[in-house]
Amino acid sequence: MKITIEELRRLLFEITNQEQTVKELRQKLFDEEKQEFELNQITKRKLRQY
Repeated sequence: MKITIEELRRLLFEITNQEQTVKELRQKLFDEEKQEFELNQITKRKLRQY
C-alpha cells in the first residue's frame, strides 16, 4: 500500500493534534487534582478552628 505525501502530512497533523489534546487533558487533570488538594487543606484548617 502506497501513501501519498499529502496523506502522510494529514496523518502527521492529526497525530500532532491528538498529542496536543492529550497534553491539555493531562494539564487539566493535574490542575483539578491540585485544586482538590488545596480545597482539602483549607477545609482541614477550618475544621481545626472549631
